Amino acid sequence: MSNPQDYNSGDMPPPAAQDSLVIKIIMFCLGVLLLLPGICVVVFAGAMPGSVDGQIVILWLVCLAISAGGVFLIAKSFARL
Repeated sequence: MSNPQDYNSGDMPPPAAQDSLVIKIIMFCLGVLLLLPGICVVVFAGAMPGSVDGQIVILWLVCLAISAGGVFLIAKSFARL
C-alpha cells in the first residue's frame, strides 16, 4: 500500500491524475466518428427542404444529439492536454 505522503512532495502527480495520451486519442477518434450522423443530417436536410415528415425530424434530432456527444468528447480530449 502506498503512503499518501509520498505524493505531496511535488515530484509527480498521483497516479489517478495522470491521463494517458492513448485515452485522449481514442476519445478524439470516437468524437469524430460521432460527428458523422450530424454531418449526414445537415446534408440530407439541405437536400430536401420542402418534404419534411415528423418522423424524419425526430430522427434528425437523435442524430444531432449523437453529434453533440461527439463534440463533447472532442472538447474533453483537448481540455485534458
